[in-house]
Amino acid sequence: MLTVGFGDYVPTTSQEAMWIIAIEIISCIAFSYNISCLGSIITTIRSQGEEINKNKKIFENFAEKSNLSEELKEKILHYIDESVKVKTRFNIA
Repeated sequence: MLTVGFGDYVPTTSQEAMWIIAIEIISCIAFSYNISCLGSIITTIRSQGEEINKNKKIFENFAEKSNLSEELKEKILHYIDESVKVKTRFNIA
């Protein structure tokens, strides 16, 4: 983003001042768009983690009742992790 600075270089005409104002407005819009995109990425990452935890809890409750072997439990938990990652990567609902 451009800075207005400390007054080392200042617009001398009204046309230069209007250009500076336009550039600052555009740079503020670009900055806010980037912040919005970053927030969207963080939200996606958090929802992915929440989905993984929810699915793991459901499976762990089922595994307690079913007496599954430890090897099978580990494979299923790995599958849960990978399936959520694939869903996120390919935007599958």
